[in-house]
Order: sequence, then structure tokens, then C-alpha cells
Amino acid sequence: MFTGKPSARRRGLVIAAIAVGSVIATLLLGNLRFFQLIHLKAGDVLVQRGTNHAWVNRGGENCRIAFVLIDAEEPAEVRAKG
Repeated sequence: MFTGKPSARRRGLVIAAIAVGSVIATLLLGNLRFFQLIHLKAGDVLVQRGTNHAWVNRGGENCRIAFVLIDAEEPAEVRAKG
């Protein structure tokens, strides 16, 4: 069973527009190991960059999300860690 633990990360900009239904975005906040849960519904837009994240649909209907991915370089603090 998927727990919603953030496991995906994109180095660029991610724009997610919720078209139908609802979904929970799980974001890992920096190196603090704290999770932020954001409930998104139709019409909401989430913009993130370089964030460990996951998507969880806990609703009874399908959720349709339009994603726009824009490539970017890693932030300097991430590149320095190697």
C-alpha cells in the first residue's frame, strides 16, 4: 500500500493544474524531514521546484492533472552537495 511518502523529485519547475477531482500533494520540506500535505481540488494549481513530492488520491473518483515541466539547473546548494 502506498503511504504517500515523497519519492519523486524534479530539478526543474513543475506546474500541476487540477482539472477534475481532488488529490493530496505530499511535499518534503527541505532537509527538515517534515511533510506538508496539500489538498488540491479542481481549479487549483500547484507550482513547485526541486521538491521531493508524491501524489495520493484518497477520493472516490479519478483525478485528472495537467502537468507542465520546465527544465532548470539544480539550485546551487544542491549542486554543492554533489
